[in-house]
Amino acid sequence: MEIPIGERPDLPSTFMSFAPIVIPVILIIFNTVLSALKLKQLWAQYLIFLGNPVIAVGIGLIIAIYGLTPKLTRDEVIKRVEEGVSSAGIIILVTGAGGTWDRLGTNADMVHTYHHRMGCFLNINPNSGNYFLTLITL
Repeated sequence: MEIPIGERPDLPSTFMSFAPIVIPVILIIFNTVLSALKLKQLWAQYLIFLGNPVIAVGIGLIIAIYGLTPKLTRDEVIKRVEEGVSSAGIIILVTGAGGTWDRLGTNADMVHTYHHRMGCFLNINPNSGNYFLTLITL
């Protein structure tokens, strides 16, 4: 016999399910709007601080850990967090490596110089911003 989802006491409420995502997004929106308006009041500065993306996501993480796992022991919570980090770890690694690779390609003067020199031999437009072929040939 199946129990309807609305009657399962082990599930969090709808608000607690969405809060770890919605609250950081709202805080980041406050940060953006209040920063654009250049408000200097204390309450605005407080919301701008809380709306910093790192702070806002940290608040969402705290809400998720304490709001969605109140009936679990500390060891069970740590185990579930480790499972999430291990499955997301490769995505974080690839994203970070891609950002580093992009920054290397756009900031390295050596790559730009090499690209100009090789462009005349390979018919590459040096102003196209496409450093992928250049980085492979290094």
